[in-house]
Amino acid sequence: MARSNRLIKLFGIFIYLLCIAIPFYSCQKKETGEFLKEGSKVPAFTLRAADGTSIWSLEENNGSLVIINFWATWCPSCKEEMPSMQRFYKKFNGNGLKLITVLYRDDPFSALSFMKEMHYDFPVFVDPEYKAARIFGLTGVPETYIIAKNGMLLNRIIGPFDWDSPDFKEYIKGLLSETGSPKSL
Repeated sequence: MARSNRLIKLFGIFIYLLCIAIPFYSCQKKETGEFLKEGSKVPAFTLRAADGTSIWSLEENNGSLVIINFWATWCPSCKEEMPSMQRFYKKFNGNGLKLITVLYRDDPFSALSFMKEMHYDFPVFVDPEYKAARIFGLTGVPETYIIAKNGMLLNRIIGPFDWDSPDFKEYIKGLLSETGSPKSL
């Protein structure tokens, strides 16, 4: 009887640890082992709007500073960074900067419903064949990529971060005025 109680207790501990580990692992679905290095030219790719109304192309945004954020509604840390991302979008989008988000392995209808519920209005695109994810070597979500006006990858930010950070805002202002150092982030 004591042995079966011990086995039940061990099994319970295993299930508990598994329940704790799954949410942390779920945000780290690795797409590929290769990734685009900082300072490399970003190859051309296109994305489709989550609502199907438009296509976005990196080539058509040459001359703009582009920030691409990969996220998913099933990712808790993605949701945590979104309020500061929305504030950043309201303050900086336009005038030479394009912030777009790319839904990763998620249902576009769920994402659009989430966006509406939370009153977020930054653009959401899908990457149905995961071409952009493979180009960047996406390791999980959230991940953010900053692409210079000339199409070079400046920075990759793995995991959530505070878009309200004064250092980040100064870095972006410097890039927009073309006086910022690409390695200062």
